[in-house]
Amino acid sequence: MADNDGFQTVSLKKRNKKRQNKKNLSEEEIITDKLFNKYNTLIQKSLLFKNLVPNLDYVKDVRCIRCLALGSFIEEIQPLYQLSLLIEIVNHLIELNCKDDDYSLVVSLYDPAFTPKDISYINNELNNKKGNITWIYEDEKNWENKESDKNVLYYIPHGDLHLLNYLLPLLKPRFYLGNYIFDHLARVKADDDMAYLNNMKLKHSKNIKNSDSDDFEHIKQHKKKQEPIENIPVEFVDLYFNDIKVYTNFHESIEQGPWLSSFSSLALHEFI
Repeated sequence: MADNDGFQTVSLKKRNKKRQNKKNLSEEEIITDKLFNKYNTLIQKSLLFKNLVPNLDYVKDVRCIRCLALGSFIEEIQPLYQLSLLIEIVNHLIELNCKDDDYSLVVSLYDPAFTPKDISYINNELNNKKGNITWIYEDEKNWENKESDKNVLYYIPHGDLHLLNYLLPLLKPRFYLGNYIFDHLARVKADDDMAYLNNMKLKHSKNIKNSDSDDFEHIKQHKKKQEPIENIPVEFVDLYFNDIKVYTNFHESIEQGPWLSSFSSLALHEFI
């Protein structure tokens, strides 16, 4: 048998053995392999993460990350990439506080879409990685009764408008990593039943592209020959913040990658 044939045989054996080993992995082991041996590398090399890392200095003092609306990472690929980014954020915060022996971090996750396997993976597999990090599944009841804590980073990769309208006045987050808020507000209409977001749009309309906030306050003229359309009354509510700072800029373009739309419009905000 020719030498090159021999090499081919060995290569095939190794390949088949590797495939066989992967077949023998449990579902949890496959998830762990993707998170810590594949997706983590892709995230670390992404422009998104390179833009985010220096801005994590703004949140280095947080003692808790509350992750919501992630989706089932056991069953779907995009939530798995979003979880991978969360793990990298956690690792970087630990590095930033490596000189503080008392530093610890709680990572709390909730989504009604989580399956029992998701919950088990969070509480068991993720929770065994590092001693100063606690990963825990916590439903909304534990958080609705808590007082607002400024040392919490809220990670909500794809929270819809109704979720934000409910959470912002309830939890009063200071730091929010999620959809670029001004893009969200541009989608809010005056006749939507979302008083909090309506008031945010009114106050911060100067930051919103293609804002139609005129229909909240004034008579709006569409054409000269048309009769004016009366303004729609909006319930007034007090906002818990005066300004919104956005520290990252990767929401301005879409980075192509295997994560598809997992991180589209993602931005790090501070409500001041």
